[in-house]
Amino acid sequence: MNQVRRILMMLLVLLLTIGIVPGLADPDPPPKIYLPFITSSNPDSVNCNIVLNSGFEDGEGTDAHDWEQTGLITADRTSIGYYAGTHSMQTGIPSSGTDLAGYSQFYQDVTIPAGAVNAVLSYWVYTNSSETPPGLMPDPPPLSADIYGPATPDYDTQFGYLQTTSGANLERLFWWTASESDSWNFMQFDVRSYRGQTIRVLFGTYNNGPDSPFGPGKTGMWVDEVYLDACEP
Repeated sequence: MNQVRRILMMLLVLLLTIGIVPGLADPDPPPKIYLPFITSSNPDSVNCNIVLNSGFEDGEGTDAHDWEQTGLITADRTSIGYYAGTHSMQTGIPSSGTDLAGYSQFYQDVTIPAGAVNAVLSYWVYTNSSETPPGLMPDPPPLSADIYGPATPDYDTQFGYLQTTSGANLERLFWWTASESDSWNFMQFDVRSYRGQTIRVLFGTYNNGPDSPFGPGKTGMWVDEVYLDACEP
């Protein structure tokens, strides 16, 4: 009898701990708060994603459906490196490529519902550079006034921006000088301030070419799993 009583007491303690007993679970758990910049080791889309072809799995050859590529140096859909699935998007010049001067960019325009409860942009990024010295990654939180155009950077640079559909910069997501992470890194941003608007999500790499006085070297970047979760009530 004592053994049965001990077992019943242990079960009651367990139920109280995990909150199954009615009335004892937290009825209003704290909301998930997104800061302007967050890192995470295990991110998941919450199934309100409005980005098309987020993992770059759809496409033909180096062309990724639903994404536009611009710049002198082609941005390629590639199966050489990826975070998930079998493909990612590569910008800039990989170590085996020919050093050139120019931009390599890709983007997609998305409309964030005006009634979205939250709007969170997230993606994985991998950087590589042989320019010396490589920059630090990541840099401090983005500054809206820190824009890359129309002047070109002195050094090889990897960057991400939110823009208008006409290409005007709204906000910098990141700006790295010849970053060499050699690993996949997760980034996440709160974009609720753009609810009700159509914005452009753009990623790119700039190479200064073999004749630059600021240092030769080739710089590239790979981006994968781009989500913009905008959940409505």
